[in-house]
Amino acid sequence: MIPGLLAGGGVGLGLWVLLRGIAPQAPPLQRELADFHRPKPVGGSSSALGARTQQWSETLLHRTAVDVTRLEADLQVVGTVMERHAIEKLMMAAAGGCVPMLFWLTLATGGIRLSPVFLLVAGLGGMVGGFALPCLLLRSKAEARREEFRSALSAYVSVVTIILAGGGGVESALDGAAKASDSWPFLRMREALAQSRMSGESPWAALSRLSASIAVPQLGEVSSSIALAGDSGARVRQSLDAKASSMRDRDLADARATAESQTELMAVPTVLMLAAFVMLIAYPAMANILSL
Repeated sequence: MIPGLLAGGGVGLGLWVLLRGIAPQAPPLQRELADFHRPKPVGGSSSALGARTQQWSETLLHRTAVDVTRLEADLQVVGTVMERHAIEKLMMAAAGGCVPMLFWLTLATGGIRLSPVFLLVAGLGGMVGGFALPCLLLRSKAEARREEFRSALSAYVSVVTIILAGGGGVESALDGAAKASDSWPFLRMREALAQSRMSGESPWAALSRLSASIAVPQLGEVSSSIALAGDSGARVRQSLDAKASSMRDRDLADARATAESQTELMAVPTVLMLAAFVMLIAYPAMANILSL
């Protein structure tokens, strides 16, 4: 009975997704304007899977995500699209729901019967866990990418100060520093500066928008400092140099903290082996005492 209920629920879910795809709701104007101004992620177009797929995937993620703004920032910094992430969540949820059923069928083949309630609870738990797993992986990857971006940002600011010290202008310093490397943080900043030139906006405004889209506030602080030099003619080379030095010191402190935490974790296997050795030696004595 339980497999029949699960199969019926899957068929109903498939019919609902099919009907939503055939007759989608019109997207609101606010979302269309936000998509128009949002920079395209690296690695694929946002419309690669179709407009309808994009609409239902955005609806799914907006209704299930705890923090939609954080989710969009994670997708931007990783360089993936909502459609792919939504499909991964649905596939992992389906896989998580099928694993308990396969386990139940394997045991049933061997003559072992489990309670249908256990199968239902395990299936629902597997679906929920599979649905949440891509978000956890995405958040972990996004944090690693942000850390890489912050490390590259200190080098970028250092190159900007060098060009400013050599007598270059603010815009030429930003463009020249973005061409100093072909790593993905420099490519993202280079792309933002190229879009600012085509749209006619200031380059520091483009960097500020990039900072908000990928949730890296350090880039916003740098763009605010550069805006002072571009708008009011203030000399900010010394402040940018100090900011680059502070970012390098922070990266060094984070690296030391990570190394120390990894060193402490290396002591855990040794402690476990010592505890097992003590239990092995003390077991005969404890057995003799308990047998008296």
